[in-house]
Amino acid sequence: MLEKVKSYMVEIGVSDNSRDSYINDLKKFFEYYNESYGEDPKILHRTEFLEYISYLKRQGTKATTINRRIVSIKHFNNYLISEKQQSDFVIMRKDTIKIVNDFNFDTLPGDDDINKLKHSAIDNKRDYCLLTLAIYGGLRESEIVEIKISLIYLEDRYLCILGKGNKLRKVVINDLMYEAISLYMEERNKILIDNPYLFVGKKSKFYENKPLNRNVINRVLAKYEDKARLTHLELHPHLLRSWFCTNALHKAEYSLSQVQKQAGHENINTTKRYLKDNSKADILEKANKM
Repeated sequence: MLEKVKSYMVEIGVSDNSRDSYINDLKKFFEYYNESYGEDPKILHRTEFLEYISYLKRQGTKATTINRRIVSIKHFNNYLISEKQQSDFVIMRKDTIKIVNDFNFDTLPGDDDINKLKHSAIDNKRDYCLLTLAIYGGLRESEIVEIKISLIYLEDRYLCILGKGNKLRKVVINDLMYEAISLYMEERNKILIDNPYLFVGKKSKFYENKPLNRNVINRVLAKYEDKARLTHLELHPHLLRSWFCTNALHKAEYSLSQVQKQAGHENINTTKRYLKDNSKADILEKANKM
């Protein structure tokens, strides 16, 4: 049944990455349902849906994860209705957990951390370029591996990114990104690889005209996090996007709208969730100025 649900999501235009996440969520829901009731769900009952959400809460599942799983099950519910296997919607708006982000004191990388991370990759032009685009472009991991050479306008200082919902946006190329791309392209051109994507790997013949798997980003981050001895940060692509959004707003003095456009967020409230305050001391210093 999951393959049919997947096909349904393709038909309604759910992006590849979102679809994969939703299917993985539904696999977990099916496993829970089978263990609880001895069969796969053929229709959805609201009481059983609520029991599952209650189970996730007891397991200590993060609110953001629960909300995503609710969306996944909602797609399943819509599929069942489209196939006329049931007629009622069992998921309500009030089921989503409200997440309040008043003051977020999660630790972001400092300038020294960012410099150490880049320095650790200085001898590998591909990885250095990849990290530089992640840091100063604020790109998603899937967007980084899917950058096409034909959509890099180096001298005009921007590149075109195909983001969520297949929406194209322009991302500014700053001086550091310009230098990193230029150096990597010099090396890449010597390899004579006929691949439209910017980043290629050792198994480039295997990929042919395909982009690298986005998991490469996490592997690269883990490699240089260890090399730069930054394991206290637990680096991941979303943290670098958060670093970009926060520094673009507070240091580079982008407007909130400009940060939203560069990060490719459809809703400005999503951008706000990426903004972090580095320390309570900073808030206290500002409060004492009143």
